[in-house]
Amino acid sequence: MNLVTVHVDGAVVPDVQAQQQQQQEDQDVRAVIDHLKDTLTDAADLIQKIAIKSRVP
Repeated sequence: MNLVTVHVDGAVVPDVQAQQQQQQEDQDVRAVIDHLKDTLTDAADLIQKIAIKSRVP
């Protein structure tokens, strides 16, 4: 996504600050998603261990 600023005279220039902010927000979102994936993987592992232990011999 290219964020731009349009000046009164019609000039269109890249909005570097907004682009950097968007990139930082994207990185933050990716970090949250990665953390959630890790948490779900850990939960699945625990559920599997509990299921194995609760089986009747």
